[in-house]
Amino acid sequence: MAHQRKPVPPDTVGNVLRRLSVIKRKYPDADFATVVSRREEFTPHLLQMLEQFVDNPESVLEIPDYFGHLAAMYLLAQFREEQALPLLLRLCIDTPALILDTVLCGAGAEDLSSILASVSGGSIDALRPLAEARGISPDTRSIALEAMAILLIDAAISRAELVAYLSTYADQLRQGRDFRMWTPLARVAAGLALHELREPLRWACEQHRVDPDAITSEELEEDLSDDPDAALLRCAKVKAQHQINNAANRMRPLVRSKNDAEVSPEMLAAEKLLADVMEDLLERNRPARRDRSALSPVASLKDAGPNAPCSCGSGKKFKDCCGS
Repeated sequence: MAHQRKPVPPDTVGNVLRRLSVIKRKYPDADFATVVSRREEFTPHLLQMLEQFVDNPESVLEIPDYFGHLAAMYLLAQFREEQALPLLLRLCIDTPALILDTVLCGAGAEDLSSILASVSGGSIDALRPLAEARGISPDTRSIALEAMAILLIDAAISRAELVAYLSTYADQLRQGRDFRMWTPLARVAAGLALHELREPLRWACEQHRVDPDAITSEELEEDLSDDPDAALLRCAKVKAQHQINNAANRMRPLVRSKNDAEVSPEMLAAEKLLADVMEDLLERNRPARRDRSALSPVASLKDAGPNAPCSCGSGKKFKDCCGS
């Protein structure tokens, strides 16, 4: 009698992670629950998935309906796994903002701020490397400031702690030439009614360093005069302004919006343009991997026949142009 192989249980680590990684129509609520119930068993695998993504972010664009990197991020955030923080900081600092937004499926600053706050160990210092990074998009750096605000909203830090750091941060901006972070700082201070920052922010507005399209000086003054407790209560009512407590629920809108999106010719054209831009950015920042001599104009001239179109792009025959 032939030996029959036993069926593989559906809840093995590999099977669960595969279903979390490629999500089509059916949302894997049961698999999220399985990971949560077996947290210690799954955490090393989630960290490995996150590390692989951080090492090569654009690779996720090659797999349709791939969400494995996001599932790892949201679950590690729910677990308050501090080992994820260095990886996420590297992702934010090393990845151009356009590519970062694309590979995160448009999660944007709100959810990424929540994720960073969740794995920060409730520490402002842990988020400083991103807030103070130079040479990257202010939108990306502002994610760290928003994460600090979330820590205050969730009572993980005190108002005094946040004000002390942001006051020092404002002094650094005032003394340096990096004007782009005044607007994110103003928005965080306004949202939480941090009136202690009124003087440096008033100076920044007078020096035209706060974007009036984001917040006018009048709006800023009004928000800073608001009752701090009332402002904190308003922020607390917004689900996106909290740490991740339920990975499945927080990630669900991303999956739904991506899978339900209608693909029109205009969207396809926009995606192609975006892909070309990203490829150009990646090509500029990655080490050369091919023999550049293969692209030499001299080589193309040698291979051209006399009646072939000239490789210079003139539209003339080779013999009547560069071959004459």
